[in-house]
Amino acid sequence: MKLREWQESLQLSILDANPHLHAASCDDPILDEERHAHKLAIYQNAYRLRLIEALRTNYPVLHLVLGDVVFSQLGLHMVAASPPAHASIRWFGHDLAHYLGQFEPFSALPVLADLARFEWSLRHTVDAADAKRWSETELAQLPADEWVNLQFHLHPSVSRLRLTWNALEVWQALMADANAPPPAPTRAPMHWLVWRSSDQSTQWRSADAQEFKALQRIAEGASFAQLCEQQLENNEDETPEAQVAPRVASWLKGWVKDELLVQVQV
Repeated sequence: MKLREWQESLQLSILDANPHLHAASCDDPILDEERHAHKLAIYQNAYRLRLIEALRTNYPVLHLVLGDVVFSQLGLHMVAASPPAHASIRWFGHDLAHYLGQFEPFSALPVLADLARFEWSLRHTVDAADAKRWSETELAQLPADEWVNLQFHLHPSVSRLRLTWNALEVWQALMADANAPPPAPTRAPMHWLVWRSSDQSTQWRSADAQEFKALQRIAEGASFAQLCEQQLENNEDETPEAQVAPRVASWLKGWVKDELLVQVQV
């Protein structure tokens, strides 16, 4: 067997936990499958343990909630059901929230999926790309006739979450005291924004449904005028037409103050 073929065989065996090399071994006793099955198992176990360790790093509070044994079992299921598809281990577990929401026994506690969504968004703020923020001074200096076609982009670190359960309450309680029992799961539908500020700290806050929809339009490239049109078309709280543009302008000022917006285009 050529070295490259053996290396590929070894890799496949590690990835799918096959107790034997995929390709037929050569006559060299060093490569004998029977003699070295236990060595292969060492590599297989190390591979999975490293991935579970990465999950613990990305989901520390979820790990606290589930405990070592259950979290490790969850990690093994994730490795089998959704093995890494990216060269960087950083992205392993990106779909954990989906898995928790679909498979028992975890799906019976939907707060777990919401907690995973929040923790993944926190992880995203750490290494998301950076971009020049738009300042309050620049907003104030913008000529009035340029507002109609004004467009924005969300900062790359911004995550927009729709959470149904009190996942943030659970997260905050366990971050404050890892040994304390977490709050009981309760329904708490809320929209959340999570992002990294210019001082590299992670920020989050709630947003009402109207603001959340407006931010979705921002993400889709809507202009200031289009945001105002959207508010008139979907005027769920029956805001007077004369107050729509000022409300959108107030949102924009708040987004700039929070450092959510970048790359203004006129």
